[in-house]
Amino acid sequence: MAIFLSTADLKRDTNQILKGIEKEPAVITRHGHPCAALIPLPEQGLEELLWEFSPKVQHRIKRGIREMKAGKGIGLKEFAKKYGLL
Repeated sequence: MAIFLSTADLKRDTNQILKGIEKEPAVITRHGHPCAALIPLPEQGLEELLWEFSPKVQHRIKRGIREMKAGKGIGLKEFAKKYGLL
C-alpha cells in the first residue's frame, strides 16, 4: 500500500517523507489528484529505472518491435557479430 501526500506536505516534510518511503511508497497529489510517486530505489536499480522511463528508449523498442513484425532486422548471430559480442 502507499501513503498519499499533497505537494504542500512534500514541500514541508521532504526529508521525513524520503525516510518513510523505505517502508512504504508515497503518492504525491496536486489538487487532490495523483501526479507522481516516490518509491525506494536501490543503487543498482537506477539504471533499470532510467531505461524503463526513457522516452528515447521506449521509442526505439517500439520501432524495433514494428520492424520485427514487418520481417525486417537482423538475426541474433549477425547482431552479435556486428557489435563485437562474439
